[in-house]
Amino acid sequence: MNTTVHPAPDAPKHGFRRWFALSVILGLSVIALLSWLHFEQRRSLQQASRQLGELRQAQVHLAKGFLQFSLGGDPQTPFNRAEGIVLLRQSVLSFERSLSRLESLSAEETETFRQTAESFLKQLENWRNAPAGDLATPVRLRIAFSALERKAGKLDALAQAEINKLRADNDRHYLLSLAGSLLALSLITGIVLNAVRKERLASRQGATFREAHRSSETRFRRLFDDTPVAMVLTDQNGRLIAQNKCHERLFGFTLNDTPSLDDWWLQAYPDPAYHTAVTARWQAAVDLARQRNGDIEAGEYRVTCKDGSERMVQIFGILLADGMLSTFLDVTDNRLAENRLRLWAEAFEQAQLGLAISDARSNAFIAVNPAFARERGYTPEELTGKPIGTVFPEDRQPEIRQYLASIDHSTHGVLETEHRRRDGSRFPVLLDITVLKDADGQAINRVAYALDITERKRAEQALAAAQSAALTQQKQARIATLNQMQDANAARERAEKALAALHESRERLALFIEHAPAALAMFDREMRYIAVSRRWLADYALTGHDIIGESHYAILPEITEEWKAVHRRGLAGKVVRADAERFRRADGSVQWIRWEVHPWHEADGPVGGIVIFSEDISRQKQAEEDIRQLNADLERRVLERTSELSAANAELESFAYAVSHDLRAPLRAMSGFSQAMVEDYGNELSDEARGYLDQIVIASRRMGDLIDGILTLSRSTRGELLRNPVDISSMATRKLQTLAGETPERQGQWQVEPGLDVAGDERMIEVVIDNLLDNAWKYSSRVASPVIRVYSETREGKRWICVSDNGAGFDMAHAERLFKPFQRLHRQDEFPGIGIGLATVQRIIHRHGGDIESRGQPGQGATFRFTLPASLQNTGN
Repeated sequence: MNTTVHPAPDAPKHGFRRWFALSVILGLSVIALLSWLHFEQRRSLQQASRQLGELRQAQVHLAKGFLQFSLGGDPQTPFNRAEGIVLLRQSVLSFERSLSRLESLSAEETETFRQTAESFLKQLENWRNAPAGDLATPVRLRIAFSALERKAGKLDALAQAEINKLRADNDRHYLLSLAGSLLALSLITGIVLNAVRKERLASRQGATFREAHRSSETRFRRLFDDTPVAMVLTDQNGRLIAQNKCHERLFGFTLNDTPSLDDWWLQAYPDPAYHTAVTARWQAAVDLARQRNGDIEAGEYRVTCKDGSERMVQIFGILLADGMLSTFLDVTDNRLAENRLRLWAEAFEQAQLGLAISDARSNAFIAVNPAFARERGYTPEELTGKPIGTVFPEDRQPEIRQYLASIDHSTHGVLETEHRRRDGSRFPVLLDITVLKDADGQAINRVAYALDITERKRAEQALAAAQSAALTQQKQARIATLNQMQDANAARERAEKALAALHESRERLALFIEHAPAALAMFDREMRYIAVSRRWLADYALTGHDIIGESHYAILPEITEEWKAVHRRGLAGKVVRADAERFRRADGSVQWIRWEVHPWHEADGPVGGIVIFSEDISRQKQAEEDIRQLNADLERRVLERTSELSAANAELESFAYAVSHDLRAPLRAMSGFSQAMVEDYGNELSDEARGYLDQIVIASRRMGDLIDGILTLSRSTRGELLRNPVDISSMATRKLQTLAGETPERQGQWQVEPGLDVAGDERMIEVVIDNLLDNAWKYSSRVASPVIRVYSETREGKRWICVSDNGAGFDMAHAERLFKPFQRLHRQDEFPGIGIGLATVQRIIHRHGGDIESRGQPGQGATFRFTLPASLQNTGN
């Protein structure tokens, strides 16, 4: 069997294919190796970038947490101490995680940072457990916080240095990968033939990749839009590619409003000077970031929103290969809270009225102002931390404890009590106490205003003593007069009955007259005594004399011709009487006599003589004179007190004017020097310094408004109060026409009921109407269709003048604060004002003897009603 072996013509071809396949495999291996190295570098860079982001977020949490913790103790601020502690602990944990990831950080530096973090947490715990008056612990906490901030800044710098190093290494590996890939591609040119055969497969794989890319892009876009921090993405040409929802909510601008960075600069910084400073500062930050190949930290800016409002923001930026990503952190509320806290602290320290803040749980003083401590013989430091019972006498302690327990449920109360000075002396005070509560409704602090009312108590006691003495004397005089009149009337009635019954018997009549309890004497036609009572003898000092048969004129020679004429009229048959007659005796003494002369008739009818009834009312007249003297003395003392009060009011008004004048001078100096500094040194100042100057000007203007409010309040009820007819309808119409003319762009309705008139001081009533309508106009400004009404209603027999609107309204739970000076229920950025208008309105209405009420609901408007007495006379003050 023969076997023929034929040469293999395809052998060279198969050898070529083997070498070609080996070349392809080798090239692909080189590309894969270089790609893997480049991927590992990119992954390390991404991890370092995420770590830097977490580190900076921890720094933000550290600052926010310390601010929340520091200001969270005041319930009037929006900060929460518990949330601040959580943020502080999270930031410390984030810093500790960063320690294990930073390869460039030595063991010694790591241990130092851990000790700094532990020291801060320890000081934080000490601050929470420190007593109310401890001032050293907050200082140590602030020092520990500053040290932790510096260490965090160093971590940030190390992390940035690592990122820069990784970026440089990544660039070198990228060039190496590119060169190796080009070399490998020269070996795999033949893959093109296989690529043709695999085109369909590659097409399907490409479609799958594009779908995955679109899905990834959608997820990124959703994450970008839903991020709670305002973000903007720009390209290399300064065009705004995208902005998230938070950015549009914060500033109000859409991409159509600000399509480029130049448009953004013009819209967000309309002030030319500030615009120039901001652009220069931003460009400097961008240039520095490019030099260092790092992120942009531009700082804090004042941005004008689309609606004209301003927001304080911190701006950060990240340079990208084809553009830049900017983030905006809103810190407006934090700055406002800091300003409000500073303003409250200054007002607390400078107030001349005694102010004290106490802990409702421990009943100890947290803080007192100098005026409060000075009135009680202490310094503020000596009272801080002491029990509130230190300033109360021992016998007042149970009363004040019971009272404080009761107002902790009602949030406010006014109490008249006594305080004890350091030397043990006591003085009366009027306390106005407001209770501050936490979110659970538990009382945590009390704020008390203390007014020394010693002078008022003395005046009240003096007036009460004078009135009591006058009433006692008047009562005694009336009782004496009534007793005498009752005795006299009874005697006269008995005498008249006796005379009518005993006409037939003179002896019996004489016996009756003699024993009558009144001064009676019976005369014949010759004015000789027929009968006389013992009371007559006693009243005219005739006791012991036998005067029967004697002439009346001989016994009493001091009788004048006027008296004799009266006697003649009685003998003529007439009855003559007088309620009070002055009778001067022969010895010079004076008697006051009430008398009556009656004729008596003989049995056959003619007048046989007269009967004189007299009553010595000298004591009664003396009592009346004493009462007149007392009333005159009281009137004199009232005039003196009125004069003193007028002088005190004049002195108070002069003091208010002097205070306002003295306060305005430094305010004008502050404002003028601030403006001069801006004009002369504006180009040399940093943006932060310029911001400080702006805050000084704003605070000066605010202080000026407060001074004007104090003057308005002090003058609202001074001067003569006139009582004239006032036409409320025409007054309200003029005011609303003026308001409409000042804001012609505003759409709305207002109605004034005709025929609204009251009686009062037109000047003061106009202040009432102006303030009520200004409030209605202001608080309905944000309603789409505002409606303001001025009308009347009758309730319980009283006519009420009403001013209503459909604006912002208020919560009735806080209605008692409406009429207190400088108390407001809305934030300053919502509705500006100083809180003095309604306090002025209430004082004017009360001075007229009227009442004022308020009703409202949040978002549904408010109604203010006042009523005045139906008729008033023009009596001056």
